Amino acid sequence: MSSLPHLVVIGSGPIGLELASRAIDKYRVTLIEKEADIAGNVHSWSTVRLFSPWSMNTSPNGLRILEELNVSPPNPESYPTGEEYIFSYLTNLKTYLLKNSNFELKLSTQVISCVRQNSPKGSMSNRTGPFRILLESNNIESNLTCDKLVDCSGTYSNPSPIGGDGQYALGERALSSKIIRNLNKNIEDILGGKIVLVGSGATAITFINKIVESASERDEETEVVWITRREKSELYKRIENDPLPQRDALSVLAQDLLTTGKSKNLKITHVKSQITELSKPSSWIIKTNDGGEITATHLISCTGFRPNNSIFQELQVHQCYASEGPMKLAGYLLSQGGGGGDCLSQVSPGPGLLKNPEKDFFVLGMKSYGRGSAFLVRIGLEQVEMCLGLLEGKDE
Repeated sequence: MSSLPHLVVIGSGPIGLELASRAIDKYRVTLIEKEADIAGNVHSWSTVRLFSPWSMNTSPNGLRILEELNVSPPNPESYPTGEEYIFSYLTNLKTYLLKNSNFELKLSTQVISCVRQNSPKGSMSNRTGPFRILLESNNIESNLTCDKLVDCSGTYSNPSPIGGDGQYALGERALSSKIIRNLNKNIEDILGGKIVLVGSGATAITFINKIVESASERDEETEVVWITRREKSELYKRIENDPLPQRDALSVLAQDLLTTGKSKNLKITHVKSQITELSKPSSWIIKTNDGGEITATHLISCTGFRPNNSIFQELQVHQCYASEGPMKLAGYLLSQGGGGGDCLSQVSPGPGLLKNPEKDFFVLGMKSYGRGSAFLVRIGLEQVEMCLGLLEGKDE
């Protein structure tokens, strides 16, 4: 076994793969992925085209690896789908890592909890021992120890409730498996009926865009009831001279649909409300906090995501009371307006904000933003650079 210090990276998305491939020369690296292949979260939206171009979703390290593998780099100005991102880029990082004897990839493996060995959470001294990680794979549990631990698992697999105020609606938990959340859903299967879609972020308008495109090619009319917490005048305001044309096009589409309420073979009604109760005797029956009741054939939830912090609840991590992200970074983001506005205007705040009270434990990537939606892969790649310095004991 290698004498190098052992680094465990949870999550094999863009940030986890970047960290693993950058760290492999100095660490024995174990990369853990809960799905059957790398980038499990990206696979969940593989049919969707990114707002941001290749240039914002690759790194010099990744492009060097492509060159080493004799793989042509993508056009930096084009916009990949999730599938293209996986198979033209991320899979090559995996190939590179698997060539290294210091690397191990654990697929279909769930992280249950992480602790500091011989140091309960309440212990304030001698927190220098290894981390111990409880894993589950194919219903078999095992322990893994390591010297350094980084959580890059993201938030996409942990959607927020559809009910109002962040709480599950009555009946929601029992019916969760019947609610559509996956952007890869075949839209053809749900056309011709009445769809209730809940949410007002990028995922919501992406879903609606897919419905618009598919409905225009069908003969029967589809009705969409679009439920949001905010007035429609507050939704999808265009960014002046938006440098991302894909994003701007969706903002234009959203404003047009909210204004006219129609597209070819499609009727859209906006409702400012919150869902309080769900039932599904055959069709969906959806009750709202204004006393309304809607009957629908399909229900789509686009209410955002939240971090699953239970895996590190036995470690000393200072979490934000509002976003549930690590406190130092969360405080900075809140001071900048909560991560709102144009996400492209963000500047990486510096390595010190990635540090936790728990030495040698870091949260990177989308999960580091907690419930915030302004995260960019570009920011995550910059976090990797800073984290590598922190892992080596360089604070600044």
